[in-house]
Amino acid sequence: MSTTPSEAATRPGAQTLQSLQALLENLQARQSGWQQAQQLMAAQLAPHFSPYSVYRSHEVDVSRHLALLLDPEGTHGQGRLFWDAWVKQVLLAQQAGCTDASVDDESPEPHDTLSQDPHGPAQAAAPQPAPAVSQWLQRTQVLQVDREHRTTELKGKNRRAIDLCVHVRGGLLAIENKPWRESVDELGQLDDYAAHLALLAARKKCDWTLVYLGHGAPSSQSLRPELRQKLAHNGHFVCVSWGQLLEALKQCLPLIQAPKVRWFVEDLVQMMERDLLNYTDSAEMEHNAKAFSQSRQALHNAFLLRDTLAQWQGNQLKKLEQQLKARCTPNMELNWKVTPDNPRKRQAYFTLSFPGRRDVVMRMEWYDGFANAVDFYWGVYGTDLDLEQSEELGKALTAALQKAQVALPKAEDVEAGWPLWSFFSTDPVFTPEGCADDSPEEIVHPWLSMEREQGDGDFVSLVLQRHAELAAALAQVQ
Repeated sequence: MSTTPSEAATRPGAQTLQSLQALLENLQARQSGWQQAQQLMAAQLAPHFSPYSVYRSHEVDVSRHLALLLDPEGTHGQGRLFWDAWVKQVLLAQQAGCTDASVDDESPEPHDTLSQDPHGPAQAAAPQPAPAVSQWLQRTQVLQVDREHRTTELKGKNRRAIDLCVHVRGGLLAIENKPWRESVDELGQLDDYAAHLALLAARKKCDWTLVYLGHGAPSSQSLRPELRQKLAHNGHFVCVSWGQLLEALKQCLPLIQAPKVRWFVEDLVQMMERDLLNYTDSAEMEHNAKAFSQSRQALHNAFLLRDTLAQWQGNQLKKLEQQLKARCTPNMELNWKVTPDNPRKRQAYFTLSFPGRRDVVMRMEWYDGFANAVDFYWGVYGTDLDLEQSEELGKALTAALQKAQVALPKAEDVEAGWPLWSFFSTDPVFTPEGCADDSPEEIVHPWLSMEREQGDGDFVSLVLQRHAELAAALAQVQ
C-alpha cells in the first residue's frame, strides 16, 4: 500500500526521534529547574500557599465567596466594584444572546455547543430575535444578597434553593452556580427556579433575571429548550461562563484599594483557574515554552509531538473499546460515546449496563474531553434520578458495598443522576496506595495498561471488577 504525503511527513525517522528526545529532555530540565526555584523561594514568596487549600471548595462554599464580593455593603469595603463588574458581564452576555455554551470562553473549540444534556448536543436552532437586556441592573441599588434562596412561591411542590439571589431596588437577580464541570442539573430544577422568580416578581411588581453561571448550557431536563428561548428573549435568562467571571475579577484587581482584599480575590481567581479551567501558572508556562521557541526545528518537533500524542490516544481508545466488547457478557451492554478524533469533546464517556436494571448504568467519563487525563471518573448513573432519589440509592449502595467488604473509593458529593461516583485518582482499585491525587501517571489508566496481560492490573479487568461489585450491591437494593 502506498504511503500518503501526510503520513510520510509525520512518520518519525531516527533523526526526528533524537530531536524529540532532546526536546523532551529540555522541557523536563526546565520543569525541574522551575520546581527547584519554587522551593528556593518558598520562604519568601510561598508560591503554593493559599488559604483556600484548608477550606472546602464545594459549590456552596464558592457561592459564599461570590455573595461576599457581590454585596456593595460587604466587609470588602470596595463598594460597587465587584457588583458593577458582574453586571457588566451579565449585560454583555445578554447582548450576545448567550443562552448556550457557544460563547463559553474556556470552551476548547469555538463552535462547541455541547451542553450538560447526557443525550448530547441539541440540533442547531433557527436564528432567534435579539433577547432583551436587563438595563435595570446598571445603576440600581443592591438591597440584600441571599444565599440558598428558597423557592417559597411554589406551592405544593418540593422546595428548592437557588444558590444566590440578589435583591435590588426594582428587581431580582438570581444565580445558579455550577463551578465544577462534572456538576449535573436536577430534573426540572431551572424550570422551577424560573416559575418561582416569575411569581415572586409579579407579587413584588419588579423585574427579574436568572443567570446560569457555569461552563455551558443547562441540560434540557433542567430547563426545557422552548422555555429557555422564551425566557432569554424576554431578558429573564442568560448564561455566563466561569471564565468570563474570572476575567472580570482580574480586571478589578488594580482597582482594589485594600491589600488583604486584593490577596483574597487573587487567591480565589488562581484557585478557580487551577481547579476549574486547569490553567498552568502563566510564568511557569512561559518558562517551559522556551523549549519550543528556541528554533524552527524545536517548534516543528513540538507540533509533531502534539499530533503523535493525539493519534496515540485515539489508537488506545480504539483498543479499549475492542477489549471491552470482547470481554463484556451478553447482559452487560456497552454504550460507547467517545470520539477518538475529538479529544476535547465534552462528556466523552462509555457505559456498562447492569443485569436486570434499566434505571442505572456504570458510567466512565471525561467531562472535559479525554485530552484531560486528570478529570476522569466513574460512577453509577441514572438519567431520571433526582437528587433525593440519588441520595437514597447512594446510601443503600454504600451500605451494601460495605457489608460485602468491598474497598470503597473516596466518593464525591451525591448529585442528581449520580448516586455514587469517584475519580479514578481516588479509587484504591485503580490508584496505588500513597499515590498523590494529582499524579494521573500513577493511575491504572487506559493510556498505560492496554498492553498488559488480562488480569495483570489492566484497566479493563479493574473496570469489570468494579462493575461486578456494583452489580452485586445493586441486587441487594430494592
